[in-house]
Amino acid sequence: MTFERKDLFNLSITLAIAGAGASLFSLLGFPAAPLTGSALAVSIGGMLGAPVTVPLWLRTLCFIVLGTGIGSGVTSAVIDAAVTWPASFLALGISLILSMLLSRVVLVRFFGFDAYNASLASSPGHLSYILSMAADAKADVTRIGLAQSTRVLFLTICVPLFITLLFEETGVSFLPAQNITPLSAIYLLLGAAVVGTIFLKMKLPAAYLLGGMLVSSLGHLTEFTPGKMPDWATLSSFLVMGALIGTRFKGISQTFSQRPLVRV
Repeated sequence: MTFERKDLFNLSITLAIAGAGASLFSLLGFPAAPLTGSALAVSIGGMLGAPVTVPLWLRTLCFIVLGTGIGSGVTSAVIDAAVTWPASFLALGISLILSMLLSRVVLVRFFGFDAYNASLASSPGHLSYILSMAADAKADVTRIGLAQSTRVLFLTICVPLFITLLFEETGVSFLPAQNITPLSAIYLLLGAAVVGTIFLKMKLPAAYLLGGMLVSSLGHLTEFTPGKMPDWATLSSFLVMGALIGTRFKGISQTFSQRPLVRV
């Protein structure tokens, strides 16, 4: 892995824009400010021509950290509550199918997509996985990527706001109260990297996120690695993930100028 001066400069610009957006959203009291603020700020910066980028090594590290953070909430109490999940999964499955069908109709009717491209653009899931399917099928990768990126940006910015407005904060948290020890954190991160690499070889989507979740879940269920990831690591990872989402819109002005999306 080599670091060129230009790459480091572009990363510094990206993180500065992301940090400014997160700080502004935090001052405004916007929920999940490190994620939402950085995503919107970097999206705008990318559309205006800023050289925004998040290198692979950094996004991989953040996926591992976030995965281990999610896994730290898997305790015996969570497992006991799993008996109520089937009904939620059923409702989620029905809502996903309905939202995909509605999105497909909208993209075909108002944005000039054909049926197959609209189906891929409407499918939830890991962006790189959807785009690889589109490339293999020789579909319109650019338009599908734009539609998928817009969906992710909308969810990132709007879902925390909707939840805050519609539901009261309960104050309940399944995360441990104390931070994880440095030695336990090293165990988890190294284990997550190894399992994530195996998952990547198996071509699973979000391999390092899933690897972190699995290793951390096992570590916390067995109480081998008790404690949660420190807040600074989790919030920094969310900021980078927001920046990563925002980089999907880099150069979007050229896409609009070359090919209009709306059929009139």
